[in-house]
Amino acid sequence: MTSKILRVQQSFSKACHTYDEHADIQRQAAKQLMEQLPENPSSILDVGCGTGILTQLLISTYPEALTTALDMSSNMIQMSKTKTDPHPVTYVKSTIESFKSNIAFDLVVSNATFHWVSDLDTLLRKCFDMLSPDGTMAFSFFGPQTYRELSHVLSTYYGETAVTSSASFLDSQQVLHSLRLLFKHANIHLVEVRKSFPSFFSFLNNMRRTGTNGISPPKGLWTPDTLIKLESLYLRFYRDILVTYQIYYCTGIK
Repeated sequence: MTSKILRVQQSFSKACHTYDEHADIQRQAAKQLMEQLPENPSSILDVGCGTGILTQLLISTYPEALTTALDMSSNMIQMSKTKTDPHPVTYVKSTIESFKSNIAFDLVVSNATFHWVSDLDTLLRKCFDMLSPDGTMAFSFFGPQTYRELSHVLSTYYGETAVTSSASFLDSQQVLHSLRLLFKHANIHLVEVRKSFPSFFSFLNNMRRTGTNGISPPKGLWTPDTLIKLESLYLRFYRDILVTYQIYYCTGIK
């Protein structure tokens, strides 16, 4: 496990008990992702199931399907089980790279996870290989313009010394190119969601409570005085604590 993946695992494990309360954007993404899925898959793999937001939708929509849910955080898996019990979901604590299965899946699906992956091509190949013939892969991920207002505020205040985590997320053309190398049919479309927060602190708290750790700050970024100044700058630019989430929905047919 790479140091980046380990940090992601630790962050989400820590946020497992607060995630659902603050994950309205991720919940919205999961509902929209469901609209991209095929009818009646007999076997499903949910990659990065987290607290089970998508898993719960999957078993409700496809109650007869054999569903496997994968996550690298045992804390997240335990939270997901509380949503899906007594439905017989098979849970596996593993990364997708290490996961092995004796069956092929009609559907491999993932919600708001793949933007954290360092090597998308390897991940897509692994998912492709686990699909049955004519199987479908579908996933949502956050694009690099997520938190763009925050990026603007931080770059104005600090220059280039503060960056958001989304700065390293892949853009749609990179992902579409990777999909087309493998899948006979590939599609991607963008939805941008904007959300207002009552304060700059509540926005930062939302990121922390969902485990996203959205900023690599310079030393001393979170002093009370600095938070006040950053909020003032945010309001000067946008008249609100407005946050954009750039969400891509991707499908590929084997």
